[in-house]
Amino acid sequence: MGDDGIAFVGGPYGYGPSSKAIAISSHLPRSLPRIFFGDGPPFDMAQRSAEFSECVRIDFNSPTRLVWEALSSFRVIIFVNTTRFISPDLSDGRSVILVETLGWLRTAQLSCSDAIKAYFAQVFFEHPFSSELKSMRNFKKVGAIVPAAISESQRPHNQGEKVPLVHCGGLFSPSMFPGADIVFVDHLIDTLAELHKPFRLVLPRHLHHIYARRLPFGISIIDCSPLSVRQHIEGSPFSLTTSGIEFTYESLLLGSPTLFLPPFNSSQFLQLQYHQSAHRGSVPFDLDGPEAELTFDSLHRATAAVQDAGINRLWRKQFAQVGLFLNKIVEDPETLLQPIWLDQARAISQVGSNGADLIAAYALRELQLERALP
Repeated sequence: MGDDGIAFVGGPYGYGPSSKAIAISSHLPRSLPRIFFGDGPPFDMAQRSAEFSECVRIDFNSPTRLVWEALSSFRVIIFVNTTRFISPDLSDGRSVILVETLGWLRTAQLSCSDAIKAYFAQVFFEHPFSSELKSMRNFKKVGAIVPAAISESQRPHNQGEKVPLVHCGGLFSPSMFPGADIVFVDHLIDTLAELHKPFRLVLPRHLHHIYARRLPFGISIIDCSPLSVRQHIEGSPFSLTTSGIEFTYESLLLGSPTLFLPPFNSSQFLQLQYHQSAHRGSVPFDLDGPEAELTFDSLHRATAAVQDAGINRLWRKQFAQVGLFLNKIVEDPETLLQPIWLDQARAISQVGSNGADLIAAYALRELQLERALP
């Protein structure tokens, strides 16, 4: 199967890597074997998507050579948001493709550059890439990496008839403090409950049983995946979400003004810094964060500081501000949301939405070239 198929290796933190793998796979022929390698809740989501011929669990703490034994029969391998296991010694003779959504945070070339055939970096709105990164011979900039089910053209916003959508699907990350997810969601639900309005809530599955019987009247938990996200977003008067780029792009491409929740990791904090300056009104709270400058290499350490501050009163303060803003929206949605949407619509129109299509087409060409080799 390997010589005729494409393998995906998705990082096990957050739903982002598996979402991107699903999006790329949705642009590949159904007759082509597509195998996903991953672990944790993202693996479960990949499996439920039915976008892959097979899903194989791997331990990301395993020795690199052991994982490459599982990948040895594949001539084209797509790593998504992880450079773990990419090795020049073991990848020789294969077409290794790296897809990243945080490339805009990198300031230096990748150490594994010589081992990859192509490096696809998804743009983050108008944020530039470093000159060092752009100087890589295999650097390829692409727009939003979204499933084929999401239209290529951005949809105009209308008030719609659906209940507003609240999304915080990445709260299971291994970098989360024990119990931090519960503290975050408790603040969120208390904030929504005070509005006495209905909301649809997207939570990681491991939290469903905790909140299923604790939700205030009118707030419901829904399942949402990259393949069902369109049906949930379209027609929503607005989306309230953590600042993960996957859902943000999907929400804006489907015509929903997007407001942001407080951050629970450092990459979200940096994304919110950008939104606060570029898309005024979309961040309805004071953004306090780490004093030290964040870099790509310090993201994991800085996440601990973001969560520590959040647990120790900052989230309480920020969610109170979110609640005040939402109360104003309930009273006069059009006046507050329309300027935010017009600004965001302009920004997303510059991003484009053909990233997954371009990556899939490149992988197919590479597979054809590999088949042609003696």
